[in-house]
Amino acid sequence: SKNVIEAISVCNKKNVPSIVLTGKAGSELEKMASLTIVTPAGRYVDRVNPLVQEYRAMVRDFSAACKAYKEIMNGSESSNIKNLDDIRARFKVAK
Repeated sequence: SKNVIEAISVCNKKNVPSIVLTGKAGSELEKMASLTIVTPAGRYVDRVNPLVQEYRAMVRDFSAACKAYKEIMNGSESSNIKNLDDIRARFKVAK
């Protein structure tokens, strides 16, 4: 959307790294972002595809898991994290 393109443009002007999750390779966003994750669901970008949302959820959960791993390795208070539900609760990630 135009709003996302504008947001990435602002990030670039302020030297703020940006990560984009998209379903379409070669998009304008892919060229602008610091890091782009293109889902395989992009092959079906011309029609409704529930897989795009599943990939988004997977990336979101992986990101939260990386944050949890970092905290655990640093001996932080969140070292009691045992599973994905704990990670989601700690980092306020919706299911």
